[in-house]
Amino acid sequence: MKPLFVPHTFPIVNNKFSKNDNCKPNGLTGIIASDPMKVNTYSKMVDMISKLACLNRPYVLFFRGQIKEFRLGNQFPTIYPTYFRKYIQGTEIQNLMNILEIKQEELRDKNHNRKPRFHGAASIWELLHVRWALLQHYEICDTPFDITQSLHVAASFALQSEQGKREFRTGIIYVLALPWPSKNFHYNEEEELYLVRLAGKTPPQAKRPYRQEAYAAIITGVNPSVSSISFFNATFFLLSSL
Repeated sequence: MKPLFVPHTFPIVNNKFSKNDNCKPNGLTGIIASDPMKVNTYSKMVDMISKLACLNRPYVLFFRGQIKEFRLGNQFPTIYPTYFRKYIQGTEIQNLMNILEIKQEELRDKNHNRKPRFHGAASIWELLHVRWALLQHYEICDTPFDITQSLHVAASFALQSEQGKREFRTGIIYVLALPWPSKNFHYNEEEELYLVRLAGKTPPQAKRPYRQEAYAAIITGVNPSVSSISFFNATFFLLSSL
């Protein structure tokens, strides 16, 4: 996968993002290695995102909320799909791929044979990446990674707590800069990225993708082997973490 051209982001001082109005170009390694910036209010976070959006106009900003960072040992934070975190933790890759193949075939066949059919059934039948995206979004086989254009939705995922509990929580929001999507599913050959807008590819009965402004991003062009697993790390598109 090819990383972003040098993006503009907040100044980095001692491996920490600095709250400064003077955003400037920073290398990808420095961005990934830096600690997340602490933000206490949603309003302040919106202001900071506005600066990033203005200075990175060639790209569109997407967000991913997580309750914590995931690291591989002492390495930098990573943004792997859950499926490949299982592989990194020792699950045989062939077992994962076999399950994925079975599940996507089940989805294709059930969707095709359903009477009456859902609206938009043809794209699910025809496009493998759309089936992968749906399996990811409903947490069946997490091969792509879910992102959203809604900062509010990302914040809710970052701060989610156990049902019924009221407590102060912290989380992390990744700000990702991706190529501008031109349609409901978009393949960018240069960045080796397949971007699926789930709200445009799922039937209206599936309410969640519409409410969450959900996209699924799939890294393409490589096979999930030991030598290529790093290609599935979405930090290649990282602008900042909050």
